[in-house]
Amino acid sequence: MYKQRLNICVFLVLAAAGICLTRLVYLQIACRDESRAQMVHEEVYRPISLPTVRGSIQDRQGRTLAYDSPAFYLHINYRLSRLLDDRVWEAMIQSQLRDDKTRDEVELFLHNEYAKDKAALDQILHLCATIRKCDADDIREILRSTNETIWRLRRHLAWRKKFPDAANIPDAEKDKVLSPSDILKIDIVEMHKGYPVIELKTEQERYQVQVETAGLADVEILPEPKRIYPFGSTGCQIVGWVGPAQPQENALFPEDEYAQYLPNEVSGKDGVERICEAMLRGRRGEVTYDKEGDILDKKNTLFGKDVRLTLDIRLQQKIEQILTDPNDASGTAPGMGVVVMDVASGDILAMVSRPTFDLNRIREDYARYLKNPRKPMTNRCLAEHYPPGSSIKPIILLAGLEEHKITATEVISCPAQAAENGWPNCLLFRQYHSCHDWKWPNFARNAIRGSCNVYFSRLASRLEVPAMQRWLWEFGFGRRILPGPELEPYLRQQIEGPDRFFPESPGIISLEPVYDRSATVQDIPTMPATEKRWFGIGQGNLRVTVLQVANAFAVIARGGVFKNPRLFASDEAPTGDAERPLKIAASSLAVVLDGMHAVVYEEGGTANKVFAGSDFDKRSMTIYGKTGSTERPYHAWFACWATDPSGRAVSVAILVEGGASGARDACPIGRRVLEVCNEFDYIGTPLR
Repeated sequence: MYKQRLNICVFLVLAAAGICLTRLVYLQIACRDESRAQMVHEEVYRPISLPTVRGSIQDRQGRTLAYDSPAFYLHINYRLSRLLDDRVWEAMIQSQLRDDKTRDEVELFLHNEYAKDKAALDQILHLCATIRKCDADDIREILRSTNETIWRLRRHLAWRKKFPDAANIPDAEKDKVLSPSDILKIDIVEMHKGYPVIELKTEQERYQVQVETAGLADVEILPEPKRIYPFGSTGCQIVGWVGPAQPQENALFPEDEYAQYLPNEVSGKDGVERICEAMLRGRRGEVTYDKEGDILDKKNTLFGKDVRLTLDIRLQQKIEQILTDPNDASGTAPGMGVVVMDVASGDILAMVSRPTFDLNRIREDYARYLKNPRKPMTNRCLAEHYPPGSSIKPIILLAGLEEHKITATEVISCPAQAAENGWPNCLLFRQYHSCHDWKWPNFARNAIRGSCNVYFSRLASRLEVPAMQRWLWEFGFGRRILPGPELEPYLRQQIEGPDRFFPESPGIISLEPVYDRSATVQDIPTMPATEKRWFGIGQGNLRVTVLQVANAFAVIARGGVFKNPRLFASDEAPTGDAERPLKIAASSLAVVLDGMHAVVYEEGGTANKVFAGSDFDKRSMTIYGKTGSTERPYHAWFACWATDPSGRAVSVAILVEGGASGARDACPIGRRVLEVCNEFDYIGTPLR
């Protein structure tokens, strides 16, 4: 009996040992990878993101217009900044209220509980205000902005948690349903992070913060990339700027988590910075450490791609200086726009819009710039359109000649008398009771030379409406003509969204603008025949942009070959609609060229007095120009192109808002711009 019991015990022991051994083998072999992963997980810190580095923006000469530079910021953790949020205090009070405690008792308890944190926060606020030389309330506003963002997120999550099947409602309605304590229960990762408050620009400032915040766990100095714009306000509406990225912008990178935006990262908000966001953005890296500080895994940061423009930033800068009135202490000088293009390539060498703003200050001064009635953030060369006045007359003459509605030698009389009702008067008659008939035979080249309204209104009235609109369209009016950058195929869909182009007005060549980029001339609404006479002198409902005028004059300078203007430099050949002969007869072009040459070089030419005595002949430059002015609204124009014996040519268009005379207000600017183009060796022989 004893032996039998012993055998049973031995058997049970062996069985237990076998089970343990089997389990050990299973753990060592079958579950080895899983066990090791669990052990590694327990010994590994959470991956740390490495910041993205945006690509730079450069001009045609390789000069940097925008780049990322490391900057140091004082970060305050939300654990401290939340103490400025009355809603958080109210939520904490409500969560502590009991039957045996009054509200005053709870408030006293919380005041004592957080007295040390509040003192630390006040110390930091005072320190930040001292460094930035501002009031502490300005720093509080920065922290309140962070608090508001986090509170709204917590409120949204509290709503979804409490009413998972309910439709979303406005925040004000949520506040009526949710109590502060409901929101207080929501814990999100954003509540445990620090947020930048001020930039520490010098080593002395960083040292001061380190000394005065020693021992404070919720304050730290962290490096972040900062966007730098070396040329400040020059080209500001083109270069654009960056600001805090919004969650919806992650739609630009739907399948790339390392390109999507983290809190406190920036994205392009305007200009090239916005248009080329998918190119400039880059991808952040990531590094994973174990608890011994060794790197277990690392994904390198991929820098964003650089973007090169056709602009010459030094030329742009010089023209901006020309347009700046040193006597305008009140800041009320007229708005202006200037475009300079290389005729052969269509490259935009300068696109100047005044007034300007400082790209390095835009985030701090955005509200002020936005409210400025002079609209400094608007690109007057692209986004605004204007009646072209007499600058449109060379195109109207070409249309008339090509449609056989006029010959080069046919005279349209301009007598010294008022025009019949509904027709424009000659400017000479209105101002001096004179006329062009007293000066010369009023045929084509002389009508251009003296800018005769009677001639061009009568000529325009002979054109059929569809023919007039077709010729305006062919020269680039009534449509958007500035393309985006050449793209790699994988970026094309991302960047060519509906809002990834410059805010470019198409102008108007009918009764209303047509914004569809895929529209054709057949999509342009027709207009009353009575509009034609006003279109002929650049008035009525006709509207154009400064870029369109510069480009149209470049078309004439090329002998009737249309090209889209180009702002993004590329080695790729232009495609599709980018280059197209308009099949204009050489004889028609010769008439227009003769008239525009007379505008500058012959007595009675509307630009002759400004250019008389110039030294452009010594610079080996020949100028073909046209002045223009409009009424109601009043604006002044000068448009031209210049060529030299080597075949180089530039076209220029200038608009002065509120100007009364193209010859007086815009033409002198045109002369100075041409001199600068020569000095920068884009045309002619520079004087030494």
